[in-house]
Amino acid sequence: MVKHRTRIPIRQLSHWNSRIEAALPGLVDDLAHGAKPMASGTSDRKAGSISGPCRRFRYLLRNRYVLQVEDHPDAPRLTLATDADIAELAALARAELPTMTALHDEAGWINYQRFGTGHQPRESWTVMLRASRPAKDLVGFAWVDDAIFVEAGVSEPWWCINALAVARSHRGQGFGTQLVEAVAAAGRSAEIALLFGQTVPDAVPFWQRSGFTLAEPLEPLVTSAPARRAAADPTHLRLPPGDPDRWFVRYLATEPGSVRSGLVPASFLK
Repeated sequence: MVKHRTRIPIRQLSHWNSRIEAALPGLVDDLAHGAKPMASGTSDRKAGSISGPCRRFRYLLRNRYVLQVEDHPDAPRLTLATDADIAELAALARAELPTMTALHDEAGWINYQRFGTGHQPRESWTVMLRASRPAKDLVGFAWVDDAIFVEAGVSEPWWCINALAVARSHRGQGFGTQLVEAVAAAGRSAEIALLFGQTVPDAVPFWQRSGFTLAEPLEPLVTSAPARRAAADPTHLRLPPGDPDRWFVRYLATEPGSVRSGLVPASFLK
């Protein structure tokens, strides 16, 4: 079985699906008020566990909870997209991303080859969730690339989440969050400093729950310091969003001084 570990603050626990919400309230309340949970075999940390027919949860209490989810064998699995997935990717984009017409045409997926490994800063790649059975249908995907390098020659370690789609029949089960966290985990391994992108207004709450800072409507993203470029001097950037979309940004690098230049909503620098 595959274990997915995600760090989430208490206020975000309600974002998880109904199974988790049903199991958590008593334990979270006890832990939040300092009660000692039941032992679960972890010797040096306060911990508690709940067992169920489908999933097992283990909670470690520090400043934040660590949630470990051991999936049911039938749960969707993360995998990298390849040429063999093009027809399904285009079909899901047509169904769930009607304004992103560049993803609707199978030829576009072939020509732009969005099938990297997610191991390098200079890549275009797509991570998918596929049902385990019976037909292994495509549940969702996230397409990521180094958009600012492609468009402006900026060589900073930034990844753009260009598209995130989950099939309507699978929404509300945490699969969008799982895709985002897969991108974040790959980004940390590739030493990516930040993730950014644009969202439609209706999806703003999702990105906020996923730990992203949202710019205001029509607010541009700007560089916090001159951004390095591959073939020119460093420069400041000012990136207006497409109306009515809003920018989102989340930093993966957390060590002081580890980000030479970042992207922030313009109001942050006033």
